[in-house]
Amino acid sequence: MSKSQLSREERAFYQAEAFRKIGTSKTLGEAFEANLNVINVAEVCVAFALEVYLKILIGLQFGNPPRTHSLVELFACLNQPTQDRVRKHFAAIPRRPEVVAALTAAGAPSDFDGMLAVSDDAFVRARYSYENATRASNKGWLGTEIMEAVRQIILDAHPVWGTRTPKPTKVPM
Repeated sequence: MSKSQLSREERAFYQAEAFRKIGTSKTLGEAFEANLNVINVAEVCVAFALEVYLKILIGLQFGNPPRTHSLVELFACLNQPTQDRVRKHFAAIPRRPEVVAALTAAGAPSDFDGMLAVSDDAFVRARYSYENATRASNKGWLGTEIMEAVRQIILDAHPVWGTRTPKPTKVPM
């Protein structure tokens, strides 16, 4: 199937998949403790993947998604049944008790709305982290499970997208 035969949402899905894969890669994860810049790269990738996944769902439901990086705003654009399905998928994702305990001990939320709020503008913040020497204490990235839940809603509706690998586009040099 050629790139021109794919819908905008399917093309966006494959791009989000690439960012998800990079942001959640084990190799990148192993480098976290050694280098704060690696954390920012991973955060940019997974935050952008979630943004694109949300925009795909909005596009499938309503057409053009809004031009915003706000995850909270994008989630609010989804119809209620879809929001409910995302929350249901999120709740079904197994979470290690020690992670939940660490979040609680740090005063970070472990519920869907709290985690979405903390992660709201992670893409912009992490992408431009060099401009700010300090991070806001109530902002960061806690959206990985939300990203996986949104991705699963897309795959539930379009299972073939998870099995197809589009041919890479040649970039002229």
